[in-house]
Amino acid sequence: MGRYRRGVPLAILLSYALVCAGCGSTTSGPPPPPPPAADFTLNLSSNSISITQGAASPAINVSVNPLNGFSGAVQVTLNALPAGVTSNPASPFSVTAGANTPVVFGASANATTGNFTVSVQGTSGALSHSNPLSVAIQSAVNSALPRTAYVRTDSNSASDDPFGEPHHRHIAYDPTNKHVFIANRAMNRVEVFSTTSQTRVAQISVPGASSADLSADGATVLIGTAIEQIVAIDTSSLKVKNRYALTGLTPLPGTIFSRPVEVLSLSNGKALVRLRQPVSSEALLALWDPSSNLLTDLTSTAPALFQQGVGVLARSGDHSKVLAAANDSSGEIALYDSSSHIVAGPVTLGTGLSRILAANSDGSRFAAIFAGNGGTQLLLLDASLNQVASYVSAIPHGITFSRNGNYLYLSESNSGAPLITVLDGHSGQLVGRMPDVAIQGISSEIEDADETQLLFGLSNRGVSFIDAAAPSTLPLPAPIIATAPSLQPSEGPLAGGISATLVGQNFTSLTQLNFGAQSAKNASVSGSTQIQASTPSSVLNGAVNLTAYFQNGWLAIAPDAFSYGPQILQLFPNAGINTGGDSLQIYGYGFGSDPTKIIVKVGGANATVQKVESVTSIASSLALDASYPFSLERITLQTPAGSSGKADVFVASPAGSTTSTKSFQYLQSVHSNSLPGFLTFLLYDQGRQQIYITNIDHVEVFSLQQ
Repeated sequence: MGRYRRGVPLAILLSYALVCAGCGSTTSGPPPPPPPAADFTLNLSSNSISITQGAASPAINVSVNPLNGFSGAVQVTLNALPAGVTSNPASPFSVTAGANTPVVFGASANATTGNFTVSVQGTSGALSHSNPLSVAIQSAVNSALPRTAYVRTDSNSASDDPFGEPHHRHIAYDPTNKHVFIANRAMNRVEVFSTTSQTRVAQISVPGASSADLSADGATVLIGTAIEQIVAIDTSSLKVKNRYALTGLTPLPGTIFSRPVEVLSLSNGKALVRLRQPVSSEALLALWDPSSNLLTDLTSTAPALFQQGVGVLARSGDHSKVLAAANDSSGEIALYDSSSHIVAGPVTLGTGLSRILAANSDGSRFAAIFAGNGGTQLLLLDASLNQVASYVSAIPHGITFSRNGNYLYLSESNSGAPLITVLDGHSGQLVGRMPDVAIQGISSEIEDADETQLLFGLSNRGVSFIDAAAPSTLPLPAPIIATAPSLQPSEGPLAGGISATLVGQNFTSLTQLNFGAQSAKNASVSGSTQIQASTPSSVLNGAVNLTAYFQNGWLAIAPDAFSYGPQILQLFPNAGINTGGDSLQIYGYGFGSDPTKIIVKVGGANATVQKVESVTSIASSLALDASYPFSLERITLQTPAGSSGKADVFVASPAGSTTSTKSFQYLQSVHSNSLPGFLTFLLYDQGRQQIYITNIDHVEVFSLQQ
């Protein structure tokens, strides 16, 4: 045996040893578990909010807490958001891992009240988590604050009231659809606003739009223009339904009247037209028939009245009468019916000029702002043009009757105070006064009113809505807002909470200070020249008006005085070479004052921000006078290189960020030409591929094919 064991091969012994080595009493454990998967939690800074109708909530922070190395972005969706409730940012929005996003909720004025549950859901790939958010919508408390408001339209007085032209009607109210139409000649368009919310609902392109009037059947708004055209707008669709090209009238050889700067609709479907010369402000009165598109000269109906052409006009609410005034110091006026027959007058109001006329609903009362040797008066006339009453006005700006004729409203300045004086529409007796919207000291030119005594007027680069339903007495002096920028700082985040100071004069005890529609927190008057407050939250990005309501009945508005985050208004120029290096200026609000804290991207590439300037620095270069009311800012930058085509422009400041979609165009090549002179208008001829540019006394023509 010993020999046998000694004779066992070494390979067998080694195998045996290896087998026996595994026969011990200890065994190895299971493999370790895999590392936990990356994930996240979705957190809300509060699980409930309360919103009042027409207001915004405090900001809620939505945060993403990464787990196990999660580093992605989470898309947050607000499910089951109640009708009439919106959020900023709008759902869905993205939150990166480890970050938080403030969310503000706003409820419309007619949002359904009650308690609701919103599911805040965060999703990233296959991962999804949600949290409930309780939303309580409360009824708005009927505020005693007036509905007075202002909206920017970029109109200007030189276009609204051209030098040498009589005043004409720019505003038409549509009671069926609760819309107001405003001819904006400076911007070649018609503005349409909702009278219930005082917000813009449409902009309709109408070159040279100079007047607006509602047809007798309410289906059409007729727009007079400074070109040879009358435009008809459908009041339901808010679309142009006809453009009538006029051939004009030639009462004398070589003298043509072809510009229908004012059109007044009559009850028979026709219209009276102030027809102006192309090269002069002189105009004649004509009857226009839309069915045949023919004009009839009415000068022969009252030759003495129209020796210097037709002056101011006014139409009665029932479209049956039109009052016409002479365009000279004779003081003559005459009353026409819808058949263009004179039914009263001509009579003279005295030696002087009728500056503005108004008529009530049925033609039983008329009003005239008459400037004579004895000063300026408001004269109230009956249907036979006999004087019923008079009122001495310091500086009148506009007049209109209430829709039922019971009141006559006058916008005027008295001892520097902007007032709406309310007179009895039948007797002319003083009823009371309301504060006007005076933007940088410029009063409203009121022209129309709705059934609730809300007045509509032209204002400083905008339109005013003035609540005249509760006239009272107003003590002097009136509050005055300082020149822009009147609020410091003039920008902040949506979440609010920024301490701000409004500067002006004659401030007294406050009732409320509003940023847009939101009431400021902790608003207080410091002396008579400052109001200090903490900014409220906002559901909307961009600029808002500041409205200060005072306990003595006055109010004051600073338009676009505060911007929630940056807002881009315009780029100049809006195109450049695709290799970059061009100088670009961005005009807008909310940029701040430190260029090192501003990020601008063009087409996704970082631009070089060189400087940022406020309105006080850029006003002279833009020929803006002291009446300019907006806190405009300008960024100057150098464009980066980009791909040919349209590109987005992104601006971020400490107050937030915004993107102007496809607002800048990268060009493959650029050719520059130096032209001495004064270049005014440019026209592109697509067929011939030519550019025409007016230059003082001639036209420059460029070919795009050479």
